[in-house]
Amino acid sequence: MPVATTNLLGRLGEEVFWHLLALIPSLIIFVIFLTNRSLQTTIAQLENLYNSKAGANFYSHKGQKKLKGQLFLDKFQEKVQHTFLDYISSGFELNFMVAVDFTASNGDPRVPQSLHYIDPSGRPNSYQQAILGVSEVLQFYDNDRRFPAWGFGAKIPRGSVSHCFNLNASTNDCEVVGVEGIMSAYSSTLYSVSLAGPTLFGPVISKAAEIASHSVQYGNNKYFVLLIITVCNIYPHVTSVQKFYPSIVVCRMELSPTSKKQKILL
Repeated sequence: MPVATTNLLGRLGEEVFWHLLALIPSLIIFVIFLTNRSLQTTIAQLENLYNSKAGANFYSHKGQKKLKGQLFLDKFQEKVQHTFLDYISSGFELNFMVAVDFTASNGDPRVPQSLHYIDPSGRPNSYQQAILGVSEVLQFYDNDRRFPAWGFGAKIPRGSVSHCFNLNASTNDCEVVGVEGIMSAYSSTLYSVSLAGPTLFGPVISKAAEIASHSVQYGNNKYFVLLIITVCNIYPHVTSVQKFYPSIVVCRMELSPTSKKQKILL
């Protein structure tokens, strides 16, 4: 992804700019067009500007043509954004992780409108459907089929509200075996915890990043995917961290107020 910073940013500061760039990849083009709507350029031309250390002139097109300013590139960097298939085809092993939202915003599990509703007939609720739908596909790319699984936003037995607890109730091992292990741990947790809040994603993302960083230290060719299943709008939070942790998959639950049907948004 080619990016460039310019001295037109003024008081923004370089650190603020790079943070904004993670949120708005087209920010540099946006800045240019705000400054002068008539300026059209390409990444190649921007790179030439940077290498030549020359400035691009901005002219006023109202009446007499007047020089309004100049554009200088302070930094130009090009990165290759590899896809999931690039990693898998290159021999990387997938490591799948999952985190489930147990906050009270999901509704009382005893009520049919709840996203965590425990149906006496055995019909899977929205969370179980999401776990099955995504995990059954990804599990075949994970050789050992051992998945770290967490819950967040619940009051755990004999404890306080936790924003990252092992779904299998173990104190020292967060892994479960296969999709069946995730489903079993989810059901057991649902009966043993009290839905609470607030909704905090940071502890879960940090835990997943810690596991991934340990693997990188040992030179393992592994691609980590964290699936977060939640009722809340996580996108503003995830977008800001995907610059560093790109393999975050969000499965957002939603209850339609008109049809009273539960929807799953990936």
